[in-house]
Amino acid sequence: MATAGVLLFVRAHSLTGLLIYGGIIGLAMGIFLSSNWAFATDLIPRAEAAKYMGISNVATTGGSAAARFGGPVLDFFNARQEGLGYSVLFRGIAPCFFVGALVLLRVHERRGSR
Repeated sequence: MATAGVLLFVRAHSLTGLLIYGGIIGLAMGIFLSSNWAFATDLIPRAEAAKYMGISNVATTGGSAAARFGGPVLDFFNARQEGLGYSVLFRGIAPCFFVGALVLLRVHERRGSR
């Protein structure tokens, strides 16, 4: 869903399109963040809950911290052509969302194994 939102977002030609496609991205991120915590609490061993919830939190916030490197990417490409940096940045985000979804397909739910 986020991949589709980003691909539509970079092709938007109006403010309305930006708002709608940005909303799709935001909805996808909200679904991910809420289901991420629910999924983690179902999968982690009860005896090591704090450890694994900490790892999950670092992994989730680590992506936000890594996003700060987008600033130099924007500057680099915008210096070559105005607005190019955002196009490059968003086109780079789309495969990340897609690969993340593929990785999640390999996670199998364990019920009752705690």
